[in-house]
Amino acid sequence: MSNGDGVQNLDAAPAITRSDVSSAAKLLTIPADQPALRGFRCFIALSEKIRSEMGDFFLQPHKTSIVWGGQKVLFIFLHHSGEVGLYYDLQTRDSISEHAGGAAYQTSTIVLKDAIYIPVPKDIESSFIPVASERKRFEIRADLLRVDGRMPP
Repeated sequence: MSNGDGVQNLDAAPAITRSDVSSAAKLLTIPADQPALRGFRCFIALSEKIRSEMGDFFLQPHKTSIVWGGQKVLFIFLHHSGEVGLYYDLQTRDSISEHAGGAAYQTSTIVLKDAIYIPVPKDIESSFIPVASERKRFEIRADLLRVDGRMPP
């Protein structure tokens, strides 16, 4: 979904919703011979606890920003009203990337009947996709944020 000149739309947008589809997978990947979905080939499921407690947030249009450094990845979702956000913080024992990075991304959240998937940028997807007999483990923190547009005194 670009604006016609190849630039991604970074405005708040609704999730990709398929309420008739179920999945128990913790990770969705798109093979190289298939087209990417809004530029992404890897999507990680929200934890069941976060999905059940905060999943309704993703039913509204939102913006997506992702930043990483060291052993952490922070997903920041901003509600279209600009008044509330949600952060989803993943930490692992291994380095996420050799270099810190991040940006605003086109909203590409996938909401299924029983799972919500968030996009993983190409720059760090190798930190999420396990190789043979490897298990990936993440410590997860998430919370809703009130966004106050006023500057502190």
